[in-house]
Amino acid sequence: ASKGPDRLQFLDQEDLLEAAMSSGLYQPQGQRGGRGGYAPDRIFNDFPVNVALPFVPGITRHVLLVDDDLLFARSLRPCELFSASPAYQLRLFAHPRGIGESKGNSETSDAYSAVFASAMRHTARLWFKLAATEQAEEAVRNRPGPYYEPYHAPQVLDVATLRDLWRRVPGELSATLDGAMRHPTMTDIIGLHHSELVERGRRARRRRAENITEGTDSDANFTSAQAWPVDLREFS
Repeated sequence: ASKGPDRLQFLDQEDLLEAAMSSGLYQPQGQRGGRGGYAPDRIFNDFPVNVALPFVPGITRHVLLVDDDLLFARSLRPCELFSASPAYQLRLFAHPRGIGESKGNSETSDAYSAVFASAMRHTARLWFKLAATEQAEEAVRNRPGPYYEPYHAPQVLDVATLRDLWRRVPGELSATLDGAMRHPTMTDIIGLHHSELVERGRRARRRRAENITEGTDSDANFTSAQAWPVDLREFS
């Protein structure tokens, strides 16, 4: 990697993938079987780069992800990524979809789009499975919220949540990191991240409402760790 002036730092893709592979969470292809065996130097798609983001050396807790093919027609201020009314909330640029829901026939109009759409469906199924398992462990009766498929837009990410997803589904994310080209069973960690934050926010608000009903609510019980997902706002 080479370092530019001031705060600008360039990190080679191979170095990033190697950092993820040495993290202790990565499962080698020989251990998990199936697809893979191409990282770190034979990767030709952006899904592996996205799943490796939490392993960027010295990364901050919150980051802004902007794809290299995204153009800004005007200046963008950080405050535009949040709303000010009725409360300060993170703007989530994503499309909510329920179980089995599709965004329409246009997403399968060509082979490339069909592969991408299949990866989104695969990730959505993984998310609903994760959410259902966690709710069963916590004895939560409410049905999990929708899966949030990211738009092609700037995305604010919570790195701690990305790392938590690695701990929960290391095999899925390892297979995605190790995939040379996009394929139908890749996992989109950005969509998992958005869906997880929304679901945590729903659970936190529900617990807070229950505490208020029981008369046990207190600001001292409302931690900063809860405040991030609670302030999430969804845009569809």
